[in-house]
Amino acid sequence: MFVKKLSFIAVAAAFACVSVHGQDAGALLDLLVKKRLITDQEAEEVR
Repeated sequence: MFVKKLSFIAVAAAFACVSVHGQDAGALLDLLVKKRLITDQEAEEVR
């Protein structure tokens, strides 16, 4: 039972990290577009 709970927590944490990383990348891409360092098209290709 303990191993099952620990496995569930590990999987949930992994998905949370992936989700947060994706949100950070989107904000960074938006900033780069705003500063005209990359184009909208280049940002969409990365997303």
